[in-house]
Amino acid sequence: MTLTTPSRASDYLDNSSAVLGGDSDGLALVISDATNHEGREVALPLTAVKGALGYVPDLVHGVHDDGSKWTRPVREESGLLVFEVPHFSDNAVTFESSVSVAASPATNGTSLSWGLSDLDAASGVSVNLTGVSNTEWDNQTFLSMGDGDSRSVSVAGSAPPTGPNGSPSITVTASELEAATTAESKSGFFMVAGWDDNQDTYVNSEMKFTNAPDTASSITVDIEYTYANVDSNDGVYFDVYLVKEAPDGVYAEGTRVADNAKWMPEDGAGNLTIPFDSPQNLDAGANYTIEFVTTTTTQSGPNNQQAFALHIDNNKPQTDWSTKTTDGVSHGYPTHVYWGAKAASNVAVSADDGTEVTLGDFSQENPSRQTSQSGGTRLKSPQPPARVPWRSNWLFRKRRRRSIPAWNWATVRSRTREPSRLERRRR
Repeated sequence: MTLTTPSRASDYLDNSSAVLGGDSDGLALVISDATNHEGREVALPLTAVKGALGYVPDLVHGVHDDGSKWTRPVREESGLLVFEVPHFSDNAVTFESSVSVAASPATNGTSLSWGLSDLDAASGVSVNLTGVSNTEWDNQTFLSMGDGDSRSVSVAGSAPPTGPNGSPSITVTASELEAATTAESKSGFFMVAGWDDNQDTYVNSEMKFTNAPDTASSITVDIEYTYANVDSNDGVYFDVYLVKEAPDGVYAEGTRVADNAKWMPEDGAGNLTIPFDSPQNLDAGANYTIEFVTTTTTQSGPNNQQAFALHIDNNKPQTDWSTKTTDGVSHGYPTHVYWGAKAASNVAVSADDGTEVTLGDFSQENPSRQTSQSGGTRLKSPQPPARVPWRSNWLFRKRRRRSIPAWNWATVRSRTREPSRLERRRR
C-alpha cells in the first residue's frame, strides 16, 4: 500500500494510462497484491485517514490498473476504516464524504452554512438541493366599489399560477353592505314610524350606519310586525333624512333624501325598500344616521295604532336605533337594515393573456361564482346597477412555485422549492 497524490498515483500502477481524477494535491492510496487477484475487504487505521484527510470519508473511488473504475461505501469498525476492493493487481483509491444541512422552512433570504476541519482537503464540491411544494390561500376584499370599477391581483413566483385541473381557481363573492355596529341586545320588534296610540303621538326613529359606501340610492328595512287594525287605504307617510353624526334624539336634520315616503297595509311584512329622491354621495367608511320622521297617518278612526316595526334578529350585527315619542324612549337593537343595493350584475374575470370569463348576474340567494383561468390574472370587479353601492368579498385561489436560490414572495397560493440537503463532494 502506497500513500501518494492523485496526480502521481499512475506512477505506481502497471498501466500508466489509468489516470485518477480529483485534486492533484489531495490524498490517494495505491493498493497492490501481486499474489491474490480476488477482491476482498481492506482496512485502514481510522485515525490515520482522518488525520490525513481532515474528515472521515463516506465513499472511496478506485481505478484499477486496467482503467476500470469502481466506488464502494466506507464503514467504521473497531477503530478501522473498512471498504471492499472488488479485484486486485493495482488499485488507486480516493475518498469522498458529504455534509447535509436543512432549513424548515426555507423562505426568501434564508442562508445555510456548515464547517469543515480542513478546508484544503475539500475539492470537486457539488451542491444538491431538495425541497417540497407548498401552497397558500388568500382572501382579497374590496369595499366601496362603484359601477364599472375593477381591481387587480398580481401573481408572483417563478412558475405560472395553477390550481384545480391545472388552472387558477377564482371565486368571486359580491354581497350587499349591511350596517354593523355595537348596541344593546333585544328581541321582538321595534317601531319605526307611524302613530303610537299608547303615547298619542307620531313615532320618529333614527338609526346609525357604520362604514358607509361612497354612494347610496335607497334604504331597505325588514319589517317584522305591522299594526293592521286599519283599513287597506290607511298607511304611514314619512320623510327620510341623512346626517353625518351619531343618533342624538333630534330629528329632521341633515339632508332629506326621501320626501313623503309611505308604507301601506297591503305592503305587509318583509323587506320595504325606500328609494332616495336622488343618489347621495357619501364619505366612504364614515358613520351616518338615517332618520325616519312621520308626517301623517291615514288612520280610519280614533284610538287605532297605525305603524310598522322592524324585525329584530340577535344573530345579526347590532344596530343603534332610537325612537322618539312623548316619553323619549330610546333603544339599541340588532335589526335587518341595509343601504340600498341590489346584487352585482355583469361580473367578469380577465387574465393578462386577454382571456375573459363572464360570471353573469349574482343574486342575494347565490352571491358567488367560481371559474378557472390560465396565465397571470387580473380581476374585473362585479358591476352593480348604476348609483347602487355595494361590498364585494372576493376569494382568490391561485398557486405558484418558487425556485432556489431565487426565492420569491407572493400573497397568493404557491408552490415553492425549499432547500433541505446540501452535498459536498471531496476527491
